[in-house]
Amino acid sequence: MKHITLLLILFLGSASVDASSHSKDKNHLKKDCEEMLAGIVWLLEDADKEWAFLKDNPEGSPEFIEHTLKIKWLTDVAANYAEIYEVFCKRN
Repeated sequence: MKHITLLLILFLGSASVDASSHSKDKNHLKKDCEEMLAGIVWLLEDADKEWAFLKDNPEGSPEFIEHTLKIKWLTDVAANYAEIYEVFCKRN
């Protein structure tokens, strides 16, 4: 769980640094949208990988719970970014 938190901090940190360079230029917006979409895909792919661990661990075990929580976190973050993507990228 620690590495996921670290990745989120890095992901959000790079997004916030990049946010300062935003302009109304369509090329910047397109690049930002492509990066956001890539981030969403990465989160969902990582969540998908976590499902494999559930097959090998009995329900209710600490490992099962840990991987279930990772899946929930990854899909929640992906859903939040997907909502932002819909608002800012699908319009343009």
